[in-house]
Amino acid sequence: MNLKYSVAMATYNGEKYIKKQIDSILSQTVLPEEVVIIDDFSTDNTFRILREYEFPDNINVMLKKHIENMGYRKTFFEAINLCSQKVIFLSDQDDVWINSKAEKILKVFNNNSRISVINTNYKLIDSVGEEIQENKWINRRKILFRNKISKIDEYSIVRYNISMGCTMAITQEIVDEIKAHKGQLQNMLLPHDWAINVIGALNDSLYYYNEPLIYYRLHDKNTLGLNRDKSIEKRCNSYNIIMNQKKDMKKIISLCQYNNQRLSNYMDAMIDMYQIMIYTLSRKSLLEYIKMAIKYHEIRYFSFKTILYDCFLLLKKM
Repeated sequence: MNLKYSVAMATYNGEKYIKKQIDSILSQTVLPEEVVIIDDFSTDNTFRILREYEFPDNINVMLKKHIENMGYRKTFFEAINLCSQKVIFLSDQDDVWINSKAEKILKVFNNNSRISVINTNYKLIDSVGEEIQENKWINRRKILFRNKISKIDEYSIVRYNISMGCTMAITQEIVDEIKAHKGQLQNMLLPHDWAINVIGALNDSLYYYNEPLIYYRLHDKNTLGLNRDKSIEKRCNSYNIIMNQKKDMKKIISLCQYNNQRLSNYMDAMIDMYQIMIYTLSRKSLLEYIKMAIKYHEIRYFSFKTILYDCFLLLKKM
């Protein structure tokens, strides 16, 4: 089957890099049938650059600009819902695609009809496009995903997201799920890519392709979460955000009518654990925190490094 694909992109004040990203998409060995770009009320020249860009005549291009800033979640979901092809590739505004990206992922979809969501590995580049050293999370994925293609289950995806939305490709089956719950998904704290990955896992069709197919750009407005919280107060706030994201995941499980009591209990235990962790950490007692970690076997839900860093912040307060 000769699959065709759309590209869904959300932009916001991306004038510095947007042309390079479009250039890389149009340098693919298999070109898209359609490019849907929604600008989220940029105040720079991003939308002007898009309007003046000379797209090939054989590619259907849809450009739209919001009259107010709606946020990246709503903008991405809107772009996805406007795509018409069987496969949709998500794209950020400041990365660079390797020219065989689309061809390789389409081949994966062709060879395995069970896959509806796939994420890939990536390489890092700096603001001027120079490749930079891989971070610890990229190296960790090399260990987690030893095979070329790995299936990701629902228990894994509710603990951590496997990659970023800019590496993601999905099928219209997943788009149908998104459309069915568009209002609820748009208003969640959970990032759009993580929500889609959860839906894919619940449908038994989430996979990871362990080859870097984009260059992910790090710059002053995009840190990939490399900076840790520097205070207990900020740490508690971050945990509170994560806890609410876990609650959103539980809502998605309910929306998708995924009846698995074991998973539901697992989510409840994780949410409770975050609540206990936030409370204990806010009391700023290292001894209480260590007792809590031992009593509730916190390591089941958090990495050992997470616990050590919390202890480090508590030690600084002593």
